[in-house]
Order: sequence, then structure tokens, then C-alpha cells
Amino acid sequence: RERYGMHPLGQNLLLARRMVEAGVRFITVNGWTGPAPGSGNGPPASSWDMHGGAMGMGDAFGTGSYGMGWCLPRLDEALSALLTDLKERGLLEDTLVVAMGEFGRSPKIATKGPPGRLHWPQCFSAIVAGCGIRGGAVYGESDKTGSAPISDPVTAQDLHATILHAMGVPLFDATKNTGLARPQFSTGKPVMALFG
Repeated sequence: RERYGMHPLGQNLLLARRMVEAGVRFITVNGWTGPAPGSGNGPPASSWDMHGGAMGMGDAFGTGSYGMGWCLPRLDEALSALLTDLKERGLLEDTLVVAMGEFGRSPKIATKGPPGRLHWPQCFSAIVAGCGIRGGAVYGESDKTGSAPISDPVTAQDLHATILHAMGVPLFDATKNTGLARPQFSTGKPVMALFG
């Protein structure tokens, strides 16, 4: 239990591993890492929605409960424990783990509106493991400010197709009846370089 971290994210990922063992087929875990001691219990201190800047919670790259210095160590502790635990129990090959948000952060600090770095859908990262994904691989690259991909860009549709491929869900083919209640439409292509 301690290996996952004694914070909400760690304990939620431990519960997720137990659910995988029990046969639950789809699990979503909120990325809440829990508030820093003395910072209160509610948003924004307890969330990943960290614009940083002058919000009174520490800046995005600092150690305040509103910063990466607080959240990243907890994610590292909990996610590495989950992946290790799944592998040791022989479950990782049949379990897909995806850790991501829906956008990155703007390359420049905002001077108007909310302070800090704003939402930036043009470039972001995801961690994908299990179900045949090669461990330790990095795919794609952004420019030095994280503004845009400069090599091997992956669209949201490609990521969707990659997730479906890893889970063994066929992409929609108009010539075949897959038997799925709702066909999985995707214009993306699975990133096959991640497998192997």
C-alpha cells in the first residue's frame, strides 16, 4: 500500500490494480494528487489545472500544491508502482494504462486574463503502457518551447486508433459488421512503432 503513496492518487491507482485483478475491464482514475499540508481541500490546490503564476498557490514549476513540484513526484511514485505491480502479477500484457490530459500548456506566460500558462491543444504528451507497447520508448518530439511537434506528430485521432488497436478493438470498416453496438469511427492510424 505504501509503495503507491499515501495520497489520493496512489490509493486510487492501488484500487484500480485491485479492480483489474477482479476482472473489471475499463477503469478511469482521476489524477488528483491531494492537497499539500495546510493548503485546504478544494480546487484549485487539489487539481492538475495548474496555470501557475500569481495565483497564491506557488508557481507551476514550484513546490506549492498548485505546482508540478508537488504533483509530479506523486504521479511518478503512484504510476511506477502501478506499472511494476501489474508486471509482477502478469497483468501488464493484458492491461492498457494511459496517463494524459486533454491539452498541454501554452509556451508563453499569459499577461492578460488568468495568470500563468494557458490551455494549449497544439502540443501535449501522453504516457501509454501495457498491451504490447514497448517500455521506455519515446515517440515524437516538440520544439524547445513545447509549441508544436517537430517530428512524428500524433493526432488525437491517431492516439484514439492506437488505444483501440492495443485493446484489440477493430477500427470501423464499412465492409464488415464488427458486432459492436457502436462502431468505432476513427480517421487516425495506430502508431505501430510503439508496439513490439
